[in-house]
Amino acid sequence: MKKAILILFIIILTCGTLCSLSIAKEFSDLSESHWAHKYVSALSDKGTINGYKDGTFRPSNSITRAEFLKLIVSEAYSSMPGLEGILSIPTREGGRWYDTYVMLAAKNNPYNYSGDTITMPITRLEAAVILNGFCKEVGLFDEKNREKVKPTSEEVEKQHEAAKKVLYEMKITKSTNISSSELNEIMNKLTSEQMSAFYEKYNKLMPFKSSESYEKVVITFDDVKEFGSSDETAVSNIARLGLMIGYEDGTFKPLKNMTRAEVATIIYRFSEVRRAINE
Repeated sequence: MKKAILILFIIILTCGTLCSLSIAKEFSDLSESHWAHKYVSALSDKGTINGYKDGTFRPSNSITRAEFLKLIVSEAYSSMPGLEGILSIPTREGGRWYDTYVMLAAKNNPYNYSGDTITMPITRLEAAVILNGFCKEVGLFDEKNREKVKPTSEEVEKQHEAAKKVLYEMKITKSTNISSSELNEIMNKLTSEQMSAFYEKYNKLMPFKSSESYEKVVITFDDVKEFGSSDETAVSNIARLGLMIGYEDGTFKPLKNMTRAEVATIIYRFSEVRRAINE
């Protein structure tokens, strides 16, 4: 009898665990219509990112450097043997919850966050530079993987919309309401000067997503140049992969603090690009 009860208890426990894993976590302040709902939900289901005890996610809140390092380490090293064991090791006396994440991210994090600076909001530039390091480590920039990083149908549609917008801004078309065939026809008729001007604007709206001439394409933002060539290269690399892109005015806003929704989005994109090259 006791054995039967034990077996029944295990079945119920197992079923309950599986069911809880299959149910998507919902947050009271993040409706399905929110632009980041898809990305937050996907990471939440995997346990990569969490909400607050009151059931909210607070998508517009800024995210700290420590929290960002936790997220990128958790995603980049998700398949690393023994990761859970490493993260479960109690911190040294007087240590902080993020010490282990900071240690694991050290080789890809060029910033020396001292004292309480680790708990300050992370900027777009910092996030891009750190993310660039992790992308290199996991092979997202390797030549052999270029062909695998292809745009999805959703991304192709966004690229077409961006191209239509640029053509309209350049006064080449009278409206953005043109078909894909009309778009291709217009693009084929552009002069070399027009093509150059087009891509200067287009590349700041949409990332480069083809393996063709990948190394020759450089996405630059005027407001990043002042930070130096290494930072500019990092931002360009991340933009080419589509992990982070600029704003409609052609800027990157490097010193703007990142929100929880924005970080969830780039971590999701990082995981998707990585999954694509591993398939």
